[in-house]
Amino acid sequence: MPARFGRLLYVLKEPRNGGALGSDGARPGSCSASLAAEAAGEITCSPAQPPVLVGYLDGTQQPLAQLLALLVGLYMPHLQSTAAASWPEQLAQDWAAEAQAFSSALVEATHAQRGSTRLFIPLEELADAAVAARQRHLVQRLEQQLLRWARQLRGLLDQSSLHGGANLGVGASAGDGAAQEEGPVGEVAFWRARTADLGSVKEQLEGGGVGRVLRVLEAARSPHLPAFLALRDSIAAEAGQAASNLGFLQALEGPCAALAAAAAPALAAVLPPVLDILRMVWTLSPHYNTPELMTGMLRQVSSAVVARCRAGLDVRAILGGRELASAAAALEECCAAAAAWRGLYSGTAARVSAALPARPWAFDAGAIFAHVEAFAQRCRDLQELCAAQRQFACGPQLTGVLGGGSAADVARALGEVQQAFTRGMGRLQALDYDMLDVRCTGWYRDMATFRAAARDLEQMLGNILGSAAGQAASLAARLDVIQAFAQIATSDGLRKAVEARMSDWHGQFLAELAAVKRAFESIKAELPAHTALPQHAGRVAMMRGLLRRIGRTWDHLAGMAGHMPVVPKAAESTAAYEALHAGLQQTIGSLNNQWYASLPANIGSHTSANLLQQDKSAGGLLRVALSPQLHAALEEGFLFERQRLGVPLAVAQLLQELPRLRSLWVSGVQVCRAYNAVLGSLSAEDRRLCRDRISFLDRRVLPGVNKLTWASPKHQTDFYHKDALRCCKAVAAAAAELQAASAAVASTCALLREALLVRVERKRLYDLQDWEARQATHQAATRARMAEAHSSLRACLVSLYARFAADGEEAQQEWLAFLRRVDRQLAEALTACVRRSLHEVARALQGEHRGAGVSPVFVVSVVLDTNSRVELKPTLQQVHETVQATCKGAVAALEGLPRLLPEVLAGCAAAGPLPACLREVEAPPSFVDVVGGSEEAVTKQMQAVASGVTSIVEKVQQLLAFHEDKYMTALWQTECAAYMRRYERANKSAASFTADIQKYLDLREQVLSEDSASNVRWLRLDASLLKQQLVSLCDNWVNAFQGLLTSQASRQLAGLTEELTGHVAQLTGRAPLPKPGQAVPGGPGDDLQDGAEAAAGSGASEAEPDSVVEDEAGAPVLAVKPGTRQQAQAEELEALHGQLQAQAEELEERIGACRDKYEALVQLQVGIPDEELAGVDALPRLWADFAAALDGVPARLRELWEA
Repeated sequence: MPARFGRLLYVLKEPRNGGALGSDGARPGSCSASLAAEAAGEITCSPAQPPVLVGYLDGTQQPLAQLLALLVGLYMPHLQSTAAASWPEQLAQDWAAEAQAFSSALVEATHAQRGSTRLFIPLEELADAAVAARQRHLVQRLEQQLLRWARQLRGLLDQSSLHGGANLGVGASAGDGAAQEEGPVGEVAFWRARTADLGSVKEQLEGGGVGRVLRVLEAARSPHLPAFLALRDSIAAEAGQAASNLGFLQALEGPCAALAAAAAPALAAVLPPVLDILRMVWTLSPHYNTPELMTGMLRQVSSAVVARCRAGLDVRAILGGRELASAAAALEECCAAAAAWRGLYSGTAARVSAALPARPWAFDAGAIFAHVEAFAQRCRDLQELCAAQRQFACGPQLTGVLGGGSAADVARALGEVQQAFTRGMGRLQALDYDMLDVRCTGWYRDMATFRAAARDLEQMLGNILGSAAGQAASLAARLDVIQAFAQIATSDGLRKAVEARMSDWHGQFLAELAAVKRAFESIKAELPAHTALPQHAGRVAMMRGLLRRIGRTWDHLAGMAGHMPVVPKAAESTAAYEALHAGLQQTIGSLNNQWYASLPANIGSHTSANLLQQDKSAGGLLRVALSPQLHAALEEGFLFERQRLGVPLAVAQLLQELPRLRSLWVSGVQVCRAYNAVLGSLSAEDRRLCRDRISFLDRRVLPGVNKLTWASPKHQTDFYHKDALRCCKAVAAAAAELQAASAAVASTCALLREALLVRVERKRLYDLQDWEARQATHQAATRARMAEAHSSLRACLVSLYARFAADGEEAQQEWLAFLRRVDRQLAEALTACVRRSLHEVARALQGEHRGAGVSPVFVVSVVLDTNSRVELKPTLQQVHETVQATCKGAVAALEGLPRLLPEVLAGCAAAGPLPACLREVEAPPSFVDVVGGSEEAVTKQMQAVASGVTSIVEKVQQLLAFHEDKYMTALWQTECAAYMRRYERANKSAASFTADIQKYLDLREQVLSEDSASNVRWLRLDASLLKQQLVSLCDNWVNAFQGLLTSQASRQLAGLTEELTGHVAQLTGRAPLPKPGQAVPGGPGDDLQDGAEAAAGSGASEAEPDSVVEDEAGAPVLAVKPGTRQQAQAEELEALHGQLQAQAEELEERIGACRDKYEALVQLQVGIPDEELAGVDALPRLWADFAAALDGVPARLRELWEA
C-alpha cells in the first residue's frame, strides 16, 4: 500500500479453517499477529488464543513479509473455505492453482531476502493420501509445487559450483566491494550461511508438510517424484559437505581478523598464519581441497591485501599535492606488501609441493595475483604522479637560482610549465571513478594522456634548464642551476637533460682551466707591463688569484658531489684541475725563492737617503726621494707576508717600521703637493710678484731636501711636516687671492669683450625712430654694466694691493707692471667690444661674406609725393645718417669708463702712502681715444657700414623708376577732368565706356595683387601707401567715367521720351504740325540737348499756330479751318510723315544706344533712380505708339483731302 495512505489495520474475529500457515502443515484454531511478529513478517498460531488476527500494511518495511502474513493469515483461509463452499468447481480449481503459485513465489521471495531458502507447503487437505490422490486437480497442483521445490533445490545445489568458480577471474572476484574487503572472512561467512541454509532445507524436506505432499504424489504415482527424491539426497550430501568445510575454515577467523586490522607494512607479518591454515585445509579437508576452491580462497586473500593497502591511501590528497613524501612512502609500502604476499605464497607453495608431491599447489598464479599486480601497477602510476608533482611544482626552488638579464623570461617559462601541469592534474582530479579500482579501464587512457603531456613538459623543462644554465653569470651559478634541476628531476627525460648540461658544464670548466693555464703561462715569466705590482710578489698574487678563481668553482662542485650526476668528462676535468693546481703551487714557491736571491745585501742602509728631492729642471718642484730598491723590497715583502710566504730578516725588520715609513711617505707627499701647488698656480710674472713669499716658503720647506732622511726621528719629521704645511697654506692664500684677482680681470675683460654697444636683433624690422630709441636704451644698459664691472675690478685690485704693500721695491715694480698689463687688457677688450658692435651693423648690411644672403633690417615706405614722383620716406640718405650716428654713439659710450691704472693707484694711495715708483706714474690716454684711433675697430667697420648702405642705391632707384613707368601714364600723367570733357564731346558708345571703366578696374586689381613689400638686401620697401594712392587714382577714373555715362544716359532718355511723345501728338493731331521747310526735332545730336530748349525752338518757328480744342471725350484735337486750312494741314502732315519715316531707323538706333548705356550702368552696379528705370522700360511702348501713329497718317490724310 502506498505510504501516503498510511497503514491498513485489520481485525478478523471469525475463525477460519484452512491450510497450515507454517511449514509443518499444522492447522491452528486461531491466529494472531503481534507488533514484534508483524515487524518480522511472521505469524504464530495457538489454539489457546481467541480467533482474532491483528496486523497492518505500511509498504515501507518488509512489505513482502507483511503481504505474506496478510495473505496466508487472512485472505487465503477465508477465500479457500468460501471457494469450496459456494464457488463453481472450475473457478475454485483455477483460483486454487493460481493462489498456490502466487503464495509459493511470495514465500520464496520473502525468505530469499533474508538469505534463506523456504519451501512453501500448500494449504490443502492432505490427511488422507489415497483420497487426495484421486483428486486430479489437487494432484496437478501438488506436482506443480513439487517442480517448484525441485527448481529451488537445484538452485541451492548450483550455488556451490558457482561459488567454486566465482573467484577464478579478476572481474568476478572484484564484483562486490564488501566481499573484497572481507577476504577469507567472507568465505567463512559464506560457508556458515550455506551450512545453515542447507540444514534448514534438509529439516523442511524431512518435515511432515513435505512428507504429506510426497505421500499423496507417491499414491498418485507421479513421474516427477523420483527426480525430487534424488535432489533430496543431494541436499543431504551437500549439507554434510558444507558442515565439513565450515569446520575447517573456521580456523581462519582469528588470523583473518588480524589481517583485516593490519596496515600495509604489517601485512608481511600477518599473512604467514593465514597461509599455514590454508595449507592445513588443503591437506586435511575431504572436500575443500580442489584447485578451484583453493584458488578462490587465495584470491580472497589477495583482495584482503589490496583492501588493506587501499585503506592507507588518500588518492585525493595525492592528486591535490598534499604530503607527497608520505603518500609516496605509503605507495611504496603497498608495492612492497604486494611483493611480500607473492613471496610468501611462493614459499608456502614450495613447502606444500615438498610435503605433498602428489598434490602440490600448482595453481594459476595469474588468477591469484592478477588483482594484486593490477593494484601494484596502479600504485606505481600514483608514484609516478607524486614524482611528477615534485618535479613540476618547482617554481620557488628554481626561481631562487635564476640569474642574468633574462631571468624574468625564464621564470615566466617555468610558471607556464607549472600552469600546464596544474591543468593536467586538474583533469585527473575531475575524474569521476575510483582510481584504485582496477576494474576501471579508463585509467589507462587517462594515464597515457597524462604521460604524453608530462613528456612534453619534461622537454620544456630541459629547454628551460639549457636557457637558465646558459644565462648564468658564472660557472658556480650555472652549477647551482644544474643542481636545482637535478634535485627535482624524477623522470628519465629530465635526468638526461641534467646529465647533458652537466657534461657541458665540465666542458666549460675545462675551457676555464685552459684559460687559467694560458694566463698562468703569460705571467709565469714576466709581470704584464700595465700592472702596478712588484715583479715577484705581484706574479705570486696573480697566481694566487688564479688559484682562487678555479678553487672556488672546484670547491663548489665538491660540495655537490652527492647530488650531481656523474658524467664521463668529470674525470678529465678532475685530472686537469689537479695538474694545474700543482703547477701553480710549485711556481709560487719558485718565485719566492727567486725574490730571496734578488735582494741586495745592504737593503737596510737605504733609509739614510734624504726625504725629498728638488727638480731644478722642472722649475724647482719637489718629489719624494725614496730609494727604488727600498720601495720594491717593501712592496714585495708586504705582499709576500700577506700571502703567508717567507720574508728575509732585513726586510722583516723594515716591515716592522712600515707604518712609520708609510706615515713619513704620506707626510712628504703632502708637503710636495702643497709646495708644488703653490708654484704651479703662479706664472712667471706672478712668481716675480710673490718672490718674497716664495723665498720665505723655501726656508721652511727645503730642509726636507738637505737635512731630513728616512731614518730621522719622528718628532723632527712631524715638526717639519706641520711647519711646512702651515707656510704653504699661508703662501697659497696669497697666491689664491692673486689668482682670484687675475680671474676677475679675465672675467671683466671677457664681459667687456662680449658686450655689444649696438644690438641688431634677428628677424626684426626697424624704422628710424624705433632704431634710435632701441639703440639708445641698449647703449645705456651696456654702459651701466661696463661701469659696474669696472668699479668691481678696481675694488678687487685695491684690496689685493694690501697683500703686497709691505713688500720690497722689486715687488712694487712688479705690481706696477701687473696694473699696466691689466689696464692694457681692458683697453684691448673695449676695442674688441667696439669692433664687434660695429661689425654687427656691417654684417647686418653686407652679410657674413661676399655673396651671402642678408635679412632686411630697416623698413621705409614707398609713396607718391606731391610732385607726382615715386620716392622713399624716409630717404636712403636719412637712413645712412642715422646708422652712422648710432655707430659713432657706440664709440662715444666709452667716455664714462676711466683708465684703470690711475684709478687703482688712487685707491691704493687712499689706504696709505705709496712708494716712489708708484707715485710718479704717467696717466695713459682715455679709452675713447685709444678705441677711436683704432683703424681695425672703427675706421674699417665704418667704411663697411657705408659700403653696405650705398650698395643698394642703384637697385632702389630702379625699383622706383619701374613703378613710375608702369602707372604714371595711365593714372596721373593725364588730367582726368580735361580728358572727361574731350570724352563727352566725342559722344562715345556704351561699349567704349564699359571698356575704359574695365581697363581701370583691371589696373586697380593689378595694383592690389602686387606685393606690398619687397626686399633690397637689408632694406624692406613698404609699398602699402603707394598702393593706396594708386587705388585711389584708379577709383577716381572709374567714378569719372561712371558719372559721365550716367549723365549722358539720363539726358538721352529724357530727349527720346519727349521727342517720341511730341511726334505721336503731331501725327495724331493733338499738337500743331511744323511749317513746311521747318526742321523736325530729332537727330543724332538733338537728344543730348535740353528738351525744353528744343520745345522753345519749335514754338518760335510757328507763325500762326492752329488752335487746339477738345473733342467730346475731352481729348485735345487740332481745330482745322474749313477750306484752304485743311489743305495746308494735309500738306504739313504729309511733309512731317515723310520726314519721320526717313528718321525712323535712326530714331530706333538712338533708342537702342540709350538702352545699352543703362544696361552698362546696371552691370557696373551704379545706382539709378527708379523713375529713370521706368522711363527706360517705357521706351518700347513709346516706340510702338510712334510706329502706330506713322501707320495712321495715310488715313488721316485722306480724311483731310476729302474734307
